[in-house]
Amino acid sequence: STSGGAVTIDGGDGSTALGGSITISSGVGTDTSSGSVSVSTSNAGSSGVSGDLSLSTGTASVGTSGDVSIGSDSSASSSAGSSAVSVGSCDSSGGAFSVSASDSQVPMLEELPR
Repeated sequence: STSGGAVTIDGGDGSTALGGSITISSGVGTDTSSGSVSVSTSNAGSSGVSGDLSLSTGTASVGTSGDVSIGSDSSASSSAGSSAVSVGSCDSSGGAFSVSASDSQVPMLEELPR
């Protein structure tokens, strides 16, 4: 085969109720560390580009769309985990990094006095 296989994990549709959920988590280490979870694309071949990695939520017709949260949790006896976002480098030009928030059609509440 010239192409690798594809894997799809689908929580299923709900026609009159919620759609199915998907949870991916590492195992608990009862007396030791928990396992790691890694999501990545593979390196490109000699004449290609590496695949994209996208995390996103769907749109909502009524109510709010889902949140995307990336972070580390606290530690009871050592230092908390770090969170990092990085952009790769290149000989000709580095990648771009942007953070944006969308406009709202509803006016924001005024800041409460302190």
